Amino acid sequence: MARSFSPYRAFQFLLLASLTSCTSCDPQTREGIADLARNLQDSDGDGWMDAETNQRIDLIIDEISIQPALSRSRLILDDHIVADIGSPLRPGTVATTRCAGQWHAGRLLHYRARLKFVEDGDQALTLEDRLPFHNRDSTYQQVFNFNGRSIALLYRTVVTRFADPSPDDANADADADGITDAEEAILAQENIRVGDPLKRDLVVCVGYTSPVFAMTKRGMERITTVFAGRDINVLFADRTNSLPGLRPGQVMFPNSNGVRVVPPQDRAVVSGELADIRAFHMDPDLAPFTHLLVMAKDVRPGFYGEASPMIRSLVVASHFQALGPEPLGMEYQTKVIMHELGHNLGLCHPNQSDTSCLTGSIPVAERDGSLTVMGSPADDGGILSLQALTNAFNRPLDFTPTQWTNANYALGRMSP
Repeated sequence: MARSFSPYRAFQFLLLASLTSCTSCDPQTREGIADLARNLQDSDGDGWMDAETNQRIDLIIDEISIQPALSRSRLILDDHIVADIGSPLRPGTVATTRCAGQWHAGRLLHYRARLKFVEDGDQALTLEDRLPFHNRDSTYQQVFNFNGRSIALLYRTVVTRFADPSPDDANADADADGITDAEEAILAQENIRVGDPLKRDLVVCVGYTSPVFAMTKRGMERITTVFAGRDINVLFADRTNSLPGLRPGQVMFPNSNGVRVVPPQDRAVVSGELADIRAFHMDPDLAPFTHLLVMAKDVRPGFYGEASPMIRSLVVASHFQALGPEPLGMEYQTKVIMHELGHNLGLCHPNQSDTSCLTGSIPVAERDGSLTVMGSPADDGGILSLQALTNAFNRPLDFTPTQWTNANYALGRMSP
């Protein structure tokens, strides 16, 4: 996955050589060459320019027109739910973002956001396509024909410029998300919504012991949208949307001969196996900052899930017994995943969120298991209590305000 910025260094060198050799040039020409060279300067070689010449490209949806009209639909871009049933589009919504560093110098970059349109909330009536945009201030209109309807999107891109937040240190982590500035630049070149040196990013590689227990796409979209509401970029890398160097999907285990094989569908995953699974699913240069999520029928030890923050890994029991992953639309699987991901960010159960919690305490008023997805049966009188069962389905897909503040996105960053 490594990238080289040498062509731009060479271009900068040529500019400096031109400046040196341009002894007969008028002062204005020499100063113009010097300004251009300064604007391309990347002192630490991390791909981000020292000056305010790096780009953040926000794609904003302004209008959705559906003919014939449709009252119940969803619009999703890069797993971010922009409009949902009961939650219409808010004009000016930033749907997705890209960042561009030294590699954009003098170039028009072509991006394609993953678009998903769901009619009537029925996953069987789904349009999936790509929405094109570029790294310049522009307006666009795209029309899609789907299921006898015309879907017109009016959208625009807004480009803002920023400087390298740590121009003398490629290994700095200016946004404290556990991803260095140099790694952010590599991610940013992959046409995905992560890779912003000034905004926290979270990369999760998703595996499963059997496709039956895979993470639901709706769950990915819901968690991505909740984090986006807190200005945090999340990428769930699965078989349909991954990064070079990540290998999401089927988890395999070594047999008695040391050969990795597909396990029986009902095989449980022991948390002590996660380190070995990580090595199989990601290249070493991505391992320091990537979280591994394994979906399985059962978890050992544990009941719903188990997190291992110091190796950025978590395993989740995919189904609520025979009722499936999301019985009655109550988001069981989605909430357990966000709960265990919260542990990977250093968050504790509400009744344990005092000064002994790794990321600090939360106010007493927030130590209520019904107010946060970090609640657990221990907050509700034990796993067999009626309150525990009720809260397991009714908890919000959210952290408390102080938990959002306390979350440590750099926790467990591993050595390459």
